[in-house]
Amino acid sequence: MAARLLEGRIAIVVDGTPMVATVPYLFSENFQSDEDYYQSFLLSSAERLLRYFCFFLSISIPAVFIALSTFHRQLLPTPFAITVMQLRGGVPFTPVSECVVMILVFEILKEAGIRMSQNLGHALSIVGGLVVGQAAVEARIISSPILIAVALSGIAGLMLPRLKTAVFYLRIAFVFLSAILGLYGYFAGLVFLMLHIFSLSSFATDYTVSLKKANLQSLKDTVFRAPWGDMRHRPDFNRNLVRKGRKR
Repeated sequence: MAARLLEGRIAIVVDGTPMVATVPYLFSENFQSDEDYYQSFLLSSAERLLRYFCFFLSISIPAVFIALSTFHRQLLPTPFAITVMQLRGGVPFTPVSECVVMILVFEILKEAGIRMSQNLGHALSIVGGLVVGQAAVEARIISSPILIAVALSGIAGLMLPRLKTAVFYLRIAFVFLSAILGLYGYFAGLVFLMLHIFSLSSFATDYTVSLKKANLQSLKDTVFRAPWGDMRHRPDFNRNLVRKGRKR
């Protein structure tokens, strides 16, 4: 919170709660972590780029798999397409219903692990996922390709704890769009998501103010983390851009 106050943000403290909110809240803050500022800028930048990539993977993997396996099989390599069709043999449900059920089961296991004690919660999440997934595949209720796609999507989503609710809803929405229109629905969803994100604001400040300007200075603490000596400016929403004691 102290670092955000020094950047010109406002802290909202409410009596009776240990949580403090700072405004304005920018889109890039969802991909930042406190550890980014205590380690090498190269490692921090790599991890931050990985978070952006995992956000894309977490909302895309199930939807793209549904679109390719249902509408666009010609885009898959022939051996891979044959393998997927063989593994789906005997499964009574459609790929969409399988995918939605597995996403819900994964969320239930994750929330149950969070609500329980730390040691028991981790064991429940890991053992529960393995047991339920393996049992469902062996019983031919769920096909293994769907299980792999949902598991990869869920693991990628764990990289973004601040966006866990948004990622869950986006994942479901993209699955239904791909089930109705294939890749056309998936790309239409991406376009709508980008338009929505770029249209948001937080306390009269553009939600993506640091990403809209095509200059290196505005990206030094958003997409990647620059060395301390190069981060001379505060975020673009602040009128006093130059940090104290530094020159432009």
